[in-house]
Amino acid sequence: PTSYMAIKSNYDFVGGYEHDTQSGILHVANHHISPGKKQWTWGNGDFGHSWDRNLTDEDGPYIELMTGVFTDNQPDFSWLQPNEEKTFEQYFMPYHKVGLVKNATKEAMINLEINEKTVSVIVYATSIYPKSHINIYNRNREIMKNFQADLSPEEVFEGSFEMPDVYNLYDLQIDVVSNDGKV
Repeated sequence: PTSYMAIKSNYDFVGGYEHDTQSGILHVANHHISPGKKQWTWGNGDFGHSWDRNLTDEDGPYIELMTGVFTDNQPDFSWLQPNEEKTFEQYFMPYHKVGLVKNATKEAMINLEINEKTVSVIVYATSIYPKSHINIYNRNREIMKNFQADLSPEEVFEGSFEMPDVYNLYDLQIDVVSNDGKV
């Protein structure tokens, strides 16, 4: 059995993606309140295989996605004092076709990939957003490409374009903006 833990995340999401079925699950929460992020597997040995048989129907190994609110890790605890109250919001969301998510909110998730001079972008939305704008900027915040798309859980946007120069992935920024101006 193995745990993969993320510490000090700068992002508000963690997820798992199964490439064969092109589907995954994503957890989105404020990373200042929900800093704990962990993936767990029973492993590939006899012990792990016996637990896979006990806990799944017929499709074998799986990954458990675990998150922590107000604590960094599962063994750490956060206590409530008498009359103290803590509140939080978190979202577990299924998604498909996106691949390795580069950023996410509860409204949408994106993947941006560069292969030589070709930029590929995928946007999945959790609700219906007609006539949305997908803007890709270079490191100087100059717009490189603009797409318009009707986004929804059923209509995943997939687009690509050629760049004149080769950029590092971190030199690019993408904004997804609904028709009413919500980023």
